[in-house]
Formats: sequence, structure tokens, C-alpha cells
Amino acid sequence: GGDPHFFGFGGTFFTWQAHCDVILLKSPKEYEDDTNLEVHIRTTKVRKWSKIDAIAFAAGDDIGEINSEDAKLILNGREIDDLNNASFSVIKSKVRGKIYLYTFKFPKEKIMQVKVNTRSSMIYVTTKGRYPDGTQGLLGSPRNPGLVSRDGVKMQSKEVNAFGESWQVRDNDR
Repeated sequence: GGDPHFFGFGGTFFTWQAHCDVILLKSPKEYEDDTNLEVHIRTTKVRKWSKIDAIAFAAGDDIGEINSEDAKLILNGREIDDLNNASFSVIKSKVRGKIYLYTFKFPKEKIMQVKVNTRSSMIYVTTKGRYPDGTQGLLGSPRNPGLVSRDGVKMQSKEVNAFGESWQVRDNDR
């Protein structure tokens, strides 16, 4: 959400302000009937704080995005509200006013909720469930919590900018 505040795996809390695209998490396919998942977020600076204003994801062969202005889910080039396929299911619901919630369920008990406030143009992302050992990203890893950079270096909370910058989306990311 605003400023953005992050709670990574293991309860690691940090605040990181930036204007860029970063990898929130990459979760590999653990079993044959599982789905690999990669989630990117766009953070935007607004005066002296930042917000998450867009999210993009790849789940199996599907590519999707949601922006904070209209809360539309675009999946493989088409606008959808609900879906149930082999890679994942998603349900859109209106929470109240101009707040919408997408609940994504992936195989093997992985859940991601994306709450979009179109009035404030902010997105909130929550992950729950069983993410495999190889999961990594800005949220860290379920088996190695804390601020761990893309190259595996354990960072201190005072190095949060270097940590966040290590997870910026690169040309060779999906």
C-alpha cells in the first residue's frame, strides 16, 4: 500500500520507497501438478512517499496484470473477473465503495490476494499458504526469512535500499 510497508516471509517488516518495477516473489513449480508463479509490482513515488500502483504476474503459461486506476484484471490480453483453470483460479469481489479484491488460488495451497483501492489508486498484496523452498524475491524466502538480495547476500535493515534495488526487474526476468 502507501509508503509501501512490507511484511516478508517469517514476519520480516521493512519500508522501502522507490519508483520502479520489482520482483515481489518468484515461486517455482515444486510438483508436476503445481504452478510456477512470478509476481512483479510497480512502485511509484508520490511527493515524500511511495505506493504500489500496478501488479503483473505470470502463473504457468498465463500472464496477467491489474492497475490501481480501474482495478481491471487483464489476463492474456482479455479483461476477466473470474477464472478457474489448471494453473489457478481467481474471483473478483467488491469490498465496498471503490475497493475491489481479487483472490487467486494456486495449486498446493498458495494464495495471493490483491486489494485495489481505485479512489486512492493503491494496491495491497497479501500472500498466504505453502510456498516452496525455492521461493524468493522482495518478500524473501519461506525457509530463509529476512532481507536476502537477489545474489543471496543477507542484508541488514539499514541496507534496505540496496536490498530493494537488487530485486528490480531486469530484461532477462520473465
